Amino acid sequence: LLITIKFEEENRSMASYGSKRSAALFFLLVLTGILIFCSTNKVGVGDQKITLELVSFFQKTSTSNQLQDVSFSNKTPITFNRDYPTYLTLSPKNQLLLKKSQKILARIKDNCRKLNISTKWDYEDNFSKPRLLLVKPEHHIMYGSNPKTGSTSFKKFLFILDGDYKTANPHLPHGHYKIVRGTNFFRNKEHFDGYVKILSIRNPITRLLSAFRNKQLRKFWYIKEEVASKMTESEQFARVVRKRLTKPHIADVHLMPQWQQMDICSFPYDVVMQFEEASQYISLVQHLTNTTHVEFPGSRVEKGKDTHDTMYYANQYFGALTPKEKAIVYKQYEMDFKVLGYTRYGEETFPYLSFQDSVKTQNEIYETDNPS
Repeated sequence: LLITIKFEEENRSMASYGSKRSAALFFLLVLTGILIFCSTNKVGVGDQKITLELVSFFQKTSTSNQLQDVSFSNKTPITFNRDYPTYLTLSPKNQLLLKKSQKILARIKDNCRKLNISTKWDYEDNFSKPRLLLVKPEHHIMYGSNPKTGSTSFKKFLFILDGDYKTANPHLPHGHYKIVRGTNFFRNKEHFDGYVKILSIRNPITRLLSAFRNKQLRKFWYIKEEVASKMTESEQFARVVRKRLTKPHIADVHLMPQWQQMDICSFPYDVVMQFEEASQYISLVQHLTNTTHVEFPGSRVEKGKDTHDTMYYANQYFGALTPKEKAIVYKQYEMDFKVLGYTRYGEETFPYLSFQDSVKTQNEIYETDNPS
């Protein structure tokens, strides 16, 4: 009411000078003040509480390049409501998917605590962070790049947001995103919390199969081509398991366990995307970051480059391993199975997550895969 009265008084004053231009400028300033006021107050919408933001208003309504620049400024105050972390109203489907993601996050944290792994994140003094964090400040996106879980497609998505797709190498920044180095970035809690922090996870077995097919069958990273040419694909996979997964420390990020290199237990992710349901989670992420105007790049299957599904490759390669070789895989990725709660090969719901108690002993893992 006070804002309205002040506006009317100033408007009459401006009119007396016949300055329409000044009145228009004053109106814009008043509107900005109202929006900033709204950004600090929760407004009920049905049974939801959505934080209204100046950023959201400008992103959705402005056609002015100047306003777009203001809305993407790092200095713009952002409020991220963890109950409903969105600038826009989510559809019922995305609301359910967000709740599912939050349930997965809660279950992961619970599994970590059962395994005596710290789930505490210290903004002021934290020297632990995911292996590779990609940041897109303009859209408040913070993406934990977890190899072989769709990370290349997500990098291409960040390029497309800038209108660049074909010319950029998705493995290099090229100015399309920033890589977080060091820990100073995290110490501004208000700024840090303004980002939607995203991670994609995948069943350890299908992730291993993806790494094998991409890095060995196409690029011969693990076995030289002249040697591999004399072996079947299944024999090559078994050799990679025996030679690469028996080392105490794996340096190859495509084979390294996910839980540790992505700091899954302690880093405060907001959304965990299951690779196995990627298309649904991508829709959710785009709504959370107000990027639905951009088409997310398709996967190899969607592009017709892969003609077989996950189970085909799981049966062809993993199913052909000896019990001892399977045990090597389960031992190397023991913590991924325990922390993330993925099902194992042979279980009815493989390769999806299991919402049952996922913390099992190593013996239980072996016995499940080898009942005899």
